[in-house]
Amino acid sequence: PLPASAVLHVLLYSLAHEPSQKAHTSPRQYAAWLRERYALCLAFVFFARQDSCTALRSEDHGITATHLWLRVAEKMRKACVFRRVIRLPLFSSPVCGHASALPHLAQLGTLYVNARRSLGSTPSRLFQLPDEPIPTTTLMSSWVARVLKAHRIVAPAGFAYQGHSLRSGGASAAEAIGVSSFRANWLGGWSQTSKTRELHYVDPSIAPSPAAYSLLGWLLSASFDTNP
Repeated sequence: PLPASAVLHVLLYSLAHEPSQKAHTSPRQYAAWLRERYALCLAFVFFARQDSCTALRSEDHGITATHLWLRVAEKMRKACVFRRVIRLPLFSSPVCGHASALPHLAQLGTLYVNARRSLGSTPSRLFQLPDEPIPTTTLMSSWVARVLKAHRIVAPAGFAYQGHSLRSGGASAAEAIGVSSFRANWLGGWSQTSKTRELHYVDPSIAPSPAAYSLLGWLLSASFDTNP
C-alpha cells in the first residue's frame, strides 16, 4: 500500500511548485503534470481502482465551495443507470488535531480542470486532454510511476508501488485510524457482506499517521453525505 504520507507529500509539494511548473512548460505539459498528480491523490482518497479513474467522465466530477464530489459506477455494474454520488466535505473540523487536507486536494483539482479547459474542448473523460484517446489503466499506471519517481518515493526492498497501491493504501490508512468497516466498504464500493477489503486490500502493519488523519479523517467525523 502507498503510505498516506507519500500522497500528502505529493499533494502539498505539487501546490507549492505549481507556479514554477506553469511558468516553464507549455500549457499542455502543465495540464498533463497536474493531471498525473491529481489522479494519484484523488484515487487514494476515494479508494478508487485505476479503471474507475480512467473511466470517470467529466460530468461525473465536480468541485463546489463546500464539497468535492464524484458520481461513481459500481464494479461489474458500469451500465447501470443508478450510480452513487459521494461528496467529500472541504471544511470539516480537525480530527485528532490534524486539519483536513481536502481543501488542498480541491485546489489541485481546480488547477487541473482549469488548465485542461484552457486547451480547448472538454473531452468526455476527466483525465483525458483534448485530442487524446481515452486513457487506459496501463496509462494511469505510468502516471503513478512517473509521479513517484519524480518525488523519489520508493517502495521497501522486495516490494513495488503500482496503480492498485492507491486503493490498498487508502483502505489501509483508513483502517489504521479506526474508520469503521461499514464506511470504508461504502467509500470503496466493497460489499458490506464480504471480507474482500480486509483480506486483500488492508495491510494491518500500517500505523496511524498525521497524513492519514488529514486525508481521511472526515470519515471519522461523519461529516459526509451521498446526496446528489
